Amino acid sequence: MKQFTKRMTHSVVWLSCMLVFSATAWADDPDSDLDSLSDLVEAGLGTDPLIADTDGDDLGDGAEVGLGTDPLNPDSDWDRYNDGAEVAAGTNPLEADTDGDGATDGEELQAGTDPLDEDSDADGLLDGAELEGITNALGRDTDDDGATDHEELAAGTDPITPDSDGDGLDDDLELSSSTDANLADTDDDGLWDGTETVLEELDPLTNDSDGDGVDDINEVVSMSGLMASQQNGTPQFSFQRLAGVNYQVFTSENLSLWEMVADYPASETTVAYEFSPPPPIPPKLFLKIIPR
Repeated sequence: MKQFTKRMTHSVVWLSCMLVFSATAWADDPDSDLDSLSDLVEAGLGTDPLIADTDGDDLGDGAEVGLGTDPLNPDSDWDRYNDGAEVAAGTNPLEADTDGDGATDGEELQAGTDPLDEDSDADGLLDGAELEGITNALGRDTDDDGATDHEELAAGTDPITPDSDGDGLDDDLELSSSTDANLADTDDDGLWDGTETVLEELDPLTNDSDGDGVDDINEVVSMSGLMASQQNGTPQFSFQRLAGVNYQVFTSENLSLWEMVADYPASETTVAYEFSPPPPIPPKLFLKIIPR
């Protein structure tokens, strides 16, 4: 019994010493702001031992030390996206451009693109390139012509203009066919590709679609039925403006110098058109119409 008592006494004394020692150690190096860093460590780091988040980035000083971010800098990677927000969003607070697309995480946050996806709109172009350029990083087809921005840049067409060559055909239609989306008149017959496509019987890839030896442009002029007459001594010209055909009207006194006097966009329906030149009327006046 004496031996048991003696052993219990030693155990109690030893346990008491341990408790005193631990309490003394904690008292010598406390963690006043409960940020998992002792005040002594914070003194060495330069952080505030009384503020758990010294730099105010919503990430505690202890957490920043664990992650490797700077507890004295709210934006450790200088991407204009504070460390706490990056951790919450899943981006890397130590990497300015988490997805490697050429745009910093902060730039993507401001633009509304996904800092975790290098191509937010899945158009084949990196977000960084689109944000620096003219296309929409949040839309696959900036000009809404049916061809993606990447397809247009690869083809050399304008991704912000639906009809790059102004021939009446959207780029997507031309890229999916054999016409040149960068050339208004692919077959060089004087008629725009859009005009030949609208008229159906004409082929925008051949300047003589029916192989009769007459160029398509002259056939369209013939279909337009150009007529000349006089009314009270004033010459009058008339022709049919065919639906879907652009017309330019020129006059000349000598067949060498021509002046454009009218430029008509395509109409939805075929309409009759009359033209009288303004006075003074020269002794001779030549007129030509050019469909486009």
